[in-house]
Amino acid sequence: MKTTIFILLVCVSTQVFAQEKLNQKDPKKMSKEEFLVLTHQQDSLTALVNLFFRKRKEAKTGYIASGSMFIIFPIIGASAAVISSSDPTQGLQIAAGIVGYWIMGALTASTVNILKYKRSTLLHLIENHSESTPIPEKFTKKLRPKDFARMNF
Repeated sequence: MKTTIFILLVCVSTQVFAQEKLNQKDPKKMSKEEFLVLTHQQDSLTALVNLFFRKRKEAKTGYIASGSMFIIFPIIGASAAVISSSDPTQGLQIAAGIVGYWIMGALTASTVNILKYKRSTLLHLIENHSESTPIPEKFTKKLRPKDFARMNF
């Protein structure tokens, strides 16, 4: 009898837990509009959502710029070497080093922004926000006036 009750209790609790999991959406798949709905039109949370999505967009732009330079620089360098009448490798090595450092810096900064401004972190901040738990200062000092707009795309 005790075993049957225990099995029944485990089945019911598993079903409830599974239903709660179905009701929660994966933060990685949530759009900006879905996060804005969760803010209940609070200015500080709206600004936080806009900040996270702005920083993620900047990181994606950094990836695109780095990838473009990775593709374009060899073409430009080869063209300059062909056109140059002096030793083609003289300035090319310096330029390759500078561009290489620029690409690595942009990739590093973009990766840091993607990791720092994760959607799961944003969801956690929105869910745990109250009068007693303000938004952490490391995020509030990065806010700009345009982040407080309701629908900032």
